[in-house]
Amino acid sequence: MRRYHLVGLLTVILLSVPLLRAEETFSPITLEFTIYSNGVVEVDYTLETDSSMARIEVPLFGEQIESLVIRDDEGFFLDSTFTDTGVRVDTLGAMSINITYMTSILTAKAELIWTFNVTIPIQATIRLPLGALIFDISEIPLDLKMIEGRQHLTMGAGNVSICYVINLPDIREEAAEEIENTRSQISQIESQGVVVTQEKALLEQAEDAYIMDEYLEAKQLATRAGEMADATFEKAVEASEMIESAAEAIDVAREEGRTVGLSDIEVSLQIAIDYYSEGRYTEASNFATRVYEDAVGAEIPVSKGPNLILIIGSILGFVGVVVYILNTKGMLPLPSREKEIVERPPERLHKYDVERIFEEHPSLRMDDKEVIRFVADCGGEAFANEVRNRFDLPRSSAWRLLRRITQEGIFIEEKVENQSLYRINERYRESD
Repeated sequence: MRRYHLVGLLTVILLSVPLLRAEETFSPITLEFTIYSNGVVEVDYTLETDSSMARIEVPLFGEQIESLVIRDDEGFFLDSTFTDTGVRVDTLGAMSINITYMTSILTAKAELIWTFNVTIPIQATIRLPLGALIFDISEIPLDLKMIEGRQHLTMGAGNVSICYVINLPDIREEAAEEIENTRSQISQIESQGVVVTQEKALLEQAEDAYIMDEYLEAKQLATRAGEMADATFEKAVEASEMIESAAEAIDVAREEGRTVGLSDIEVSLQIAIDYYSEGRYTEASNFATRVYEDAVGAEIPVSKGPNLILIIGSILGFVGVVVYILNTKGMLPLPSREKEIVERPPERLHKYDVERIFEEHPSLRMDDKEVIRFVADCGGEAFANEVRNRFDLPRSSAWRLLRRITQEGIFIEEKVENQSLYRINERYRESD
């Protein structure tokens, strides 16, 4: 009998472990519900996620989910699949995610009275429709205010039930405003030479839906067109900067005489430019990144003359003999690869206020901070290859990371013998 009790106890423990782990994969941060006059509710849910997890499952509020959009802390869209209780999100190491969607299951109407019911895990904001009057409410709100004709209620965690009646519908005005704002946004982005063909087509669908009195769909389509336009603009900027960097790398290689394969590299750069002109910004950025790496790695042509080969061979042989002799006699120390921080002369070592940097730049990522600490430990300066070797980064990843910190005004880039040296801005230097 005692054996059966032990087996049962172990079973309970094993079953409880993944559940506890699942609860630790995210923590709710903010939760907002916007209720429209036709009973549709827009949910905006932000969660802090476990960056070590590649995938999490999140319960959603209500069923019949529409227009689901999930982004990470950098604004990139994430893939997801629906489950029986919510949605499974491929977080891919994100530190936080934002989930927005529409659902009509949280509201019900009887005669003229609407009822909104939901169970919330944290304090949440609930926006009632324009002109809505509260008829009954389950709990006293933590806060109640009127903003632009809407009642905003702050409710504590638990079961929430709000009964209300609506004087005038507002979704038509909201749809018209959203369409007009998106039209202006797309026009401004297009004026900067960015291709927004898909976004304009989606906006036209929103305008058609508005004409057909489908105001909610019109607003959703216009919102989606605006989000797509923003994402396209960001990709275009990234691709443009990468193409410019690749072109500069080619110029430097040519000036330094590193012309092996440079003609083919220039052809690849033109392909990236063509992709950009066609609005294929992701492909343009990827292609330009490869061009930049190839240009940086281009080599100087080696003469094939027999005399030069013999001379070089003789020199290398002589040097090898000398090194062997010196090593044998203990006169030449062997190189050490154990040190991660390069030693520098004392006069080049300075102390920097790293914590001040972090306070003034709260948007820094964890890997940004690690690189800043490393450069500070090196006396405030480090070559790009030192950073790559220290953190085992590919050339393109290290370049993007260092470029991001430089754009924040924390690092200053200098060219030293054809290498990129990054110094911490003197404003963060501590007095000696």
